[in-house]
Amino acid sequence: MADRYTQLYYHFVWSTRDRQPLITVELEPHLHRYIRHKCQELEVFVHALNSMPDHVHLACGEPLS
Repeated sequence: MADRYTQLYYHFVWSTRDRQPLITVELEPHLHRYIRHKCQELEVFVHALNSMPDHVHLACGEPLS
């Protein structure tokens, strides 16, 4: 039987309460740094990370191990 290879990708979306525009230009770098740090702790590969004033998108892969 041939070896099989599977790669899973995840797309997470977080929004602010009532979609209030709380993610400011000043806050965004801190928020992204925190999310990247948590992904690094969990050994998750970040493919993309972006945000708007009322929500955040994270596209990531499975843990690296």
